[in-house]
Amino acid sequence: MMRLSADATLMGTSLVLFTLAAIAQSTPPTIHGERNTAPIRAVDLLQTKGIDSSHASLAAALHNSDPEIRIEAAAVLAEKNDPEATSLIESALASESNPKAMVLLASTLMSLDDPAGARRLTEICTDPSLPDQTVADAAFSLVFRGSGAQCIDELTKRLRDPNKVDSGMYMIIQTLGPLSKRASPVQQTEILSVLQNHLSDKEPTIRLFASHALAQTGFPNSAEIIKTALQQEAELMVRAGMESDLAMLTQKH
Repeated sequence: MMRLSADATLMGTSLVLFTLAAIAQSTPPTIHGERNTAPIRAVDLLQTKGIDSSHASLAAALHNSDPEIRIEAAAVLAEKNDPEATSLIESALASESNPKAMVLLASTLMSLDDPAGARRLTEICTDPSLPDQTVADAAFSLVFRGSGAQCIDELTKRLRDPNKVDSGMYMIIQTLGPLSKRASPVQQTEILSVLQNHLSDKEPTIRLFASHALAQTGFPNSAEIIKTALQQEAELMVRAGMESDLAMLTQKH
C-alpha cells in the first residue's frame, strides 16, 4: 500500500490546483521552469525541438512519435486560431493511444467549442479499462467546462474498490466535490457514502482529500460527518484540514 508524506501531499495539492487553473483557462497545461520564471510557451517548446509554427509543421507534429510534441502542436494550432485546427486535432485524436495526450487533445477541442472534445472526454471518463489518473483528468476537464455528470457512476465505482490507492484516486475524490452539484439524488447519496467511507481510510492523504470533497459538496450533513471523523483522527495534518473544512462549511451556513 502506498504511503505519502506531508510534503508529497502538499505537492499533490499544488498539482491539483495547477490542473484546475489550466483547465479553467481552457488551454492544456504548460510546462513551468524554476520559481518566479515565466511559463514556457508551447510554441517555444516546439522550437527547441526543431518544429516551427507554420501550418504544415504543426499539422505534421500532431502525428510525431513524441506525445508531448503532439500535445503542444495541438495547443499552438488552437492558440493561432488555425481554420483547420479542429479537423486536424480530431484526426489526431482518433488515432491517439497515449492516455495523457488523449485527454489533452480532447480538452483542446473543447477549448475550440468542438463537441467532439466533450464526447471523447466522456468516453474516457466512463471507460473502466483506463487508468484512474486518465479517468480523473478527463473528468476534471469536463467539470471545469460545466459538464461531467456522465462520469459520476464510474468514479464512485472506482472509489468502492478497497485495493486501489494511487495518485489517480486522490484526483477522483477531488472531482466528486464539484461534480456533486450535477448529480442526481441517487448519485448524491452514493457520493456521500463513498466519501464518508474514505474518511476512515488507512491513508492520511485519502482521509484529508475526502474531507475536502465533502466540504465542497455542501451536503446538509457534511459538517456532522466530518466532525465525527475528526473525533477519531490522530494525524495532525489531517486534523488541521478537517478543521479548516468545518470552518468553511460554517461560513457557508
